[in-house]
Amino acid sequence: HLRPAVALIYRFAREADDFADEGDASAATRLAQLNRFSEQLRRIERGEAPEIAWFSELAGVIRAHRLPLGAFDDLLSAF
Repeated sequence: HLRPAVALIYRFAREADDFADEGDASAATRLAQLNRFSEQLRRIERGEAPEIAWFSELAGVIRAHRLPLGAFDDLLSAF
């Protein structure tokens, strides 16, 4: 029953990691992509609809399981 929630959390981590160290994007582009994820977390925190479609599902997981947004922020800052 937790598989969909874990899959979304993994997607968040995997995509953020890919932004950080895959491809030929400049450092500025990589940071902008990570910042976009951070802004989606802020939208969730404020109760606003995320602009990235699958973040709406992630918001539901975060609320349903009372996950701390700080853990997601920490992951982004690690990259």
